[in-house]
Amino acid sequence: MIELLQESINIHNKLLEIEDKIKELDKSNISKINYSNIKVSPTNKHSSSIEDILIKREELQSQWVKASCDELKIHMEIEKQLDTFLDPIERLIIRLRYTSYLSWKEISNKTGYSTRQLQRIHKSVLDIKEADK
Repeated sequence: MIELLQESINIHNKLLEIEDKIKELDKSNISKINYSNIKVSPTNKHSSSIEDILIKREELQSQWVKASCDELKIHMEIEKQLDTFLDPIERLIIRLRYTSYLSWKEISNKTGYSTRQLQRIHKSVLDIKEADK
C-alpha cells in the first residue's frame, strides 16, 4: 500500500511538472501570432520555430494524458484497497491525502481533527498495512 501511495504522489508531481512546461510554452505567445502572414515551409526559420514549439506542446500534452491515465489507474487501485479499511476516517484521510492531494491543514479543516491527530491516524494505517504484507 505504501508503494502505491508513493506512486500516486510521484505521478501527481509529474503531472504538475508537465503542466508547468505547457504553461511556459504558452507564454511564448503562440496564440498572438498572425499565421496568415507567415510562410509555412520547413525552410522558413520563423515558421520552423513555431512548428518546434507546437510539436513540443503536443508531446507534452501526450505525456500529460498518459500520466493522467496512470494516475487514474493508481487511484482505482487505492480505492480498491481502501475497502479493506474498517474505520471510515482512515479511508477518508488516505483518500483526501493521496487522491485529492490535500495538505494536512486542508484535511483538518474538512474533518475537524487536528493535523497531529490526522498524522497519527495516517501513520498507524500505514504501519498496519505494512505489517499485513
